[in-house]
Amino acid sequence: MIHHHILARNFLREVRTNALVVPNTTLPRLANILVPIDFSSYSLKALETAVAINRSLDKPVKITCINVYEIPNLTFYNVEKTRQELKQLIEKDRKMAMVQFLQQQVPNIKDRKYIKTELLEKEHFDIGYRINEFAKGNNMDMVIMGAKGHSKLELLLMGSTTERLVNKNNSIPTLIVK
Repeated sequence: MIHHHILARNFLREVRTNALVVPNTTLPRLANILVPIDFSSYSLKALETAVAINRSLDKPVKITCINVYEIPNLTFYNVEKTRQELKQLIEKDRKMAMVQFLQQQVPNIKDRKYIKTELLEKEHFDIGYRINEFAKGNNMDMVIMGAKGHSKLELLLMGSTTERLVNKNNSIPTLIVK
């Protein structure tokens, strides 16, 4: 099984175009698409791809946009708020940012009616793990994710959320948009 992850990781590093990784246990259905959003141009490309796929289907599917956020370690900052108060502020900010992002990037109300949003706290796990657990726990049929296209040196030094997601995800098709 490990060699499959290495193959997928190497494939994603080398390919210069969109790539679809389909695990051999995949069921032939499409009702729920997950699009992780970090407000970058890469996540915008992923969202545009999900909307385009949805438009091409006879029966539209549900698109869930998630944003994984992290609460900073309060011991490094002189913050007079509790962790819960800070979490509420961050979530309020992310919800507003998500609404604005969707209104600007998906101007067609007909397209937006199929999109719902979710916020996830990163907690102690990496972002790829949180995305994968959400996808599995919410019966997602496909993940569409933008890839920044790091150089090999950058990938060695810091890794990639996209790579980590593909390495952990052995049951959900993942479309990597470049």
